[in-house]
Amino acid sequence: MNASTSLGHAPGRTPGFFTPSEFRAHFPHVGRDAIYRLIKEKRIKTVRLFERKYLIPASELYDWPQREMERA
Repeated sequence: MNASTSLGHAPGRTPGFFTPSEFRAHFPHVGRDAIYRLIKEKRIKTVRLFERKYLIPASELYDWPQREMERA
């Protein structure tokens, strides 16, 4: 994976955003259900598309772990 795709700039998708599955790929120790729970608890920032589609800003790759460390 090159630098542009690792930051959510793959062809044919919204630049700078990840789906929850793509975001989770960067954190293999975090389960799918945990990602959705964290989204629901607003601990991972998202943008909503339509009623059920979440997109996570690429900045959350860095910001979310930092916030979680501060919570501990």
